[in-house]
Formats: sequence, structure tokens, C-alpha cells
Amino acid sequence: MRRKYLWLFVLSLLVACGQQIKIQTPELTGEELPEFSVTEIALTGPLAKRDAEISGLAWYGDTLILLPQYPGFDGNSRLYALPKSEIEAYLATDNPVPLRPQPVPFVDSGITSLIDGFQGFEAIAFAGNRVYLTIEAELDEGMLGYLVAGKITPNLSEVVIETSVVTEILPQAKHDNRTDETLFIYGDTLITLYEVNGTRVNEMPVAHRFGFDLNAQDPLSFPNIEYRVTDATSIDEKGYFWVINFYDPRDENLQTDTDALTDRFGRGTTHSTYEQVERLVEMRITDAGVSLTDTPPLYLELLSDVSRKWEGVARFNDGFLLATDKYPETILVYVGK
Repeated sequence: MRRKYLWLFVLSLLVACGQQIKIQTPELTGEELPEFSVTEIALTGPLAKRDAEISGLAWYGDTLILLPQYPGFDGNSRLYALPKSEIEAYLATDNPVPLRPQPVPFVDSGITSLIDGFQGFEAIAFAGNRVYLTIEAELDEGMLGYLVAGKITPNLSEVVIETSVVTEILPQAKHDNRTDETLFIYGDTLITLYEVNGTRVNEMPVAHRFGFDLNAQDPLSFPNIEYRVTDATSIDEKGYFWVINFYDPRDENLQTDTDALTDRFGRGTTHSTYEQVERLVEMRITDAGVSLTDTPPLYLELLSDVSRKWEGVARFNDGFLLATDKYPETILVYVGK
């Protein structure tokens, strides 16, 4: 209470001196939030290479599927799989040996040639033995996203993409290298999210909605959220899910002086020191739209001035698994709440 009255006293002196000021009261300023360290899960094999560029994570039963942006990056077209039991055993061991993800042959059926300006696969989701992926492409007139489907064999012997239906996903703003990079299942529909949804770059964002037949349905409203959204967890029984939300200072067009989540909830110690932002943000989806929840963001403890480009997230027991693309290198981590 004494601090509050001291603040009011200083304010009254400034006003008395005729100075124009703009100050947020302590009641409106976010507090310092805890930050979460990550536990790295060392990998070996082709997926450990920087060129793997992991762009999405999703569970197929109790198997984590890791999606390279270019499945043929090492000369063999593959996705990769890690059993949940192996990840649990790794985290429970004091001196674990690196995990070697199992290759899953990926038959793209020529989709990489059929789509002009193909720039890789960006997200993946499963509904039973059906697999769905988003694709990013750059044309002369700008960016364009696509949604495709296929099937996975239960024994993980292959994933086969179908080319009979390829659905376009129009970008919501004119930005290079920006399309719908997030995909998840909501009931009997597919939801995709555009990568940038800040107030300055995307005034009225939406969540695109599609049937399992890939036909577009009416979109849902989506909140403005600064920086980049690159992947989402599955939703729980009440419609809650988490998205990756990060900012790399090299993305100059996404710089902003105002971040509503920071203003409301605050930030962690390292986020008050460095420019980059690395956090998970909780949302909820209903038939009325997607909204932010009252849960504070989960901030990751930053690594000095090195930005980690998080591109994949999946729920894992009481926390999350996250993966980067090639910046700064291929990294798979566990984060506990």
C-alpha cells in the first residue's frame, strides 16, 4: 500500500508541474511471470541433421510423428516416428542415449511437382488412419497455402498422399513466407491457422475450417495475437489447446510496441532482457470461434541472444514436446508445466 501512495504522490507532483505524462498504473501492468526451462531430447540419425527442418509434430496413437518440411531432404522421402514409451524412458534416465527416430516411407504421389512454387510441408494431423497436411507455396503473385490428405498404415510402413483433391488456402495478408502453418482436428473438421495475426499485420484474422473431404466451410473468428503462430497441440475435451507463439527479432515486419498478452499478464526475467519471444499460449475453440483463455502464457527461458525457431508442438503427459526447424539447429525438447 505504501508503494501505491508513493506512486500517487509522484504523479500529483508531475501534474502540478504541468507535465503531460502517460503512465500505466501498477494495477494495469503485468507482473513478472515464471519461465520454464527445457529438457533437450538428444536425437541421432538423419532427423538430427540441421537440414531436417522439422515443421510439425502430431500423435498417431502413442507414436509421435515428426514432419520434415522437405521429407526428401536426405535423398529418401520419409517422415519420422518416436514411440511415446521411448521418450518417457529417455526422460526418466539419468544418462540416456540419443533417440533414433524410426523412418516412415513417405509417398508424396508427385504433389511436390504438381504444386507450383512448392516450399514444403508445414503442418500435420491425424484422424484415425487418415493424415492431413498443409503445404506452403510461393507464386509470382504471392504466397498460397494448400491442404492435402492421405493415409497411414497402422504398422507405419508408409504414408501415402492423395492428389485427387488439393484445396487452396488463401493467405490473410501479403507477407513473404507466410501461409497456414498450423493444423488440428476439431470434431469432424480440420482447422488451419495463419502464421501472422497481429493487429498491425492482420486486422481481422480467422481460423480456416474444412471437412475431412477437404471442402472449405465457413471460417471461425480468431483473436489478434502478435508475432508468429506456427503449430498447435490437439484440443482437449473442452476445446482447449495451446499454440506456439514466438518472435525472432530478424522478423522486422512483426515488430510491435504493444503486445496485449504482455500488457495483461507480464513476462519472465529473460524476456525482459532479450528481444525474442518464445512462449506457448492457451486458446479455446467452440462453434462460435477461437478465443484466448485467462491462462497466462507459458514462457520459455531464453538462451541469451539466440532465437530458437519453434515449429512443432504436441502434448506430452503433464507438459509438451517442442521442436525447432534448422534455426539454430534441430532441437527436440520436453517442457513441463
